[in-house]
Amino acid sequence: MSWSAFQTFTDLDAFHAAFPMRAESVITGRGDFRTDLATIQLDRVLLRHARETLPRTVYSAVDPSQITIGFINDPRQQIYVNGLELVPGAMVVFSSEAHNRFVSATMEHRHSAA
Repeated sequence: MSWSAFQTFTDLDAFHAAFPMRAESVITGRGDFRTDLATIQLDRVLLRHARETLPRTVYSAVDPSQITIGFINDPRQQIYVNGLELVPGAMVVFSSEAHNRFVSATMEHRHSAA
């Protein structure tokens, strides 16, 4: 069954709890944390779009039965995965564990369920 939801988080732990993975983050910028998260569940694909106000570094462990794909949708955005910068136009398939750094204030996350 298809559905969609929109959530706003001002607590980092509550934001982590919205994802089916283990994640630990450290916010690396000053200001108030806020993330707007849109979730769309289709038959076999789960799409998520997150817009965050502060840069952060995150360690995540993804369920190996799922495929997680990330990409940049704003040229001002910077994402580093295990120390390598993701360039505009490229996509990354996250392995079971990763260290990521989200530098700009707008980040996109896409998740698909197998």
